[in-house]
Amino acid sequence: ITHPLFSGMVRHDFRCFGALCHLAAGQEVLLHGQVLFRCGDVAEKMYFVAQGDCEYYFGVSDLDPVFLWSPAHLSEAALWITWEHRGRLTASSFCELVSIDSQKFQDIVLHGSKRLPGFRTYASLFWES
Repeated sequence: ITHPLFSGMVRHDFRCFGALCHLAAGQEVLLHGQVLFRCGDVAEKMYFVAQGDCEYYFGVSDLDPVFLWSPAHLSEAALWITWEHRGRLTASSFCELVSIDSQKFQDIVLHGSKRLPGFRTYASLFWES
């Protein structure tokens, strides 16, 4: 996974990263045309495209998608705040995604990380951007 937060966890808090992989990570498999989420759905996970291609349609009536493939990530906001998806994600081929359950992520970081201040700083910077 290519992402600054998780790359930093590997370097500075590998035990916490291991707990996330074991307890919070999952796999989503989509067939061509299958929808993972729609605009307005509550976001409960962050996603990383691991294999295949996806199309993201912003809003409810967008007809011009943004194409996503590995190592794209989506819905990071779900890790930090209550969030609703702002568009629809559809598989444009067989697609595998790695998911991070936001509630499990928060529990692990709050109770199992020796770098909690760093997570708070990251979340604050994420919110400001």
